[in-house]
Amino acid sequence: MSRIVRFDRFEVDLAAGELRKRGIRIRLREQPFQVLASMLERPGEVITREELHRRLWPEGVFVDFDNSLNIAVARLRAALGDSADSPRFIETIPRRGYRFLGKLLPSPSVTAQAPPSSRPRLLVLPFVNSSGDISQEYFSDAMTDEIITALVSAAGEHLAVMARTTAMRCKGSRKGAAQIAREVRVDYIVEGTVRRGEEQVVVNVQLIEAAGETHLFARRYEAKLADIFQLQDSITHGIAAHIPSAGDAACGRQPRRRPTESLAAYNEYIQAKYEMWKWTPDGIARARRHFEAALGCDPHFALACDGLANLYGYLGMWEFLPPD
Repeated sequence: MSRIVRFDRFEVDLAAGELRKRGIRIRLREQPFQVLASMLERPGEVITREELHRRLWPEGVFVDFDNSLNIAVARLRAALGDSADSPRFIETIPRRGYRFLGKLLPSPSVTAQAPPSSRPRLLVLPFVNSSGDISQEYFSDAMTDEIITALVSAAGEHLAVMARTTAMRCKGSRKGAAQIAREVRVDYIVEGTVRRGEEQVVVNVQLIEAAGETHLFARRYEAKLADIFQLQDSITHGIAAHIPSAGDAACGRQPRRRPTESLAAYNEYIQAKYEMWKWTPDGIARARRHFEAALGCDPHFALACDGLANLYGYLGMWEFLPPD
């Protein structure tokens, strides 16, 4: 089918992974977008939960599938302004799957289509915890999250950075960088390892160009834990500087403001995010305690407030808590 699909006031670029409403891009994570793409490929047909499972979480990836899919569909409905009770676009077929109800509009002419994105595509593979201590897994995942976010912030207009959900599907994979690059269709891959000590953190980073399977950049970073935010900025600029068009944009940006002056608060916050992403009852309970502990250390820590609000929002959405 055409790479550009239109319905109602929306336009979906299947190749670029973008959803737009009246020409304005709507931020949509990888999994909700893949749910939408699956339904647009077969409008009017039931897309089973099993099909979506295979598409969103390849074999060997273990997640709480039911909750994760429900979250993805809820986020998609929110982006489309749709309702489960009175659906215009996404109909739930109980115990089977979902169906796209909207009417597809004729594809725009070739001259009217938006030009293909010229931004190179980059995937940050999950940083490997090299400390030998499994309890530090949350820290390596947090480094992955922070580098993805920082790259989008610093060079997002010139560099298409794959979402966290796409990156985490590759966690623990034994596939080589070249194979992953072909499957995800990216031009560059970032690999890294993290080792955290009591007062220091060591990060090894490599930037690989997929086409030639060549290393463009490799560096070992050492810093005190107190300088973790400067370290993240240094890694981000080091990566962007070796990608054409992205380097100038990243170098022209001001360093990110420190989200908190309390390292204890930040440590609680990244543990909360690690637990929250599990989407299990125990994980949610631990995430709530960590978010609250972060705010106990720094009551003005905005990211922790946002995380706790997000957690309560989902608990209300799933009716684990009264919506009010």
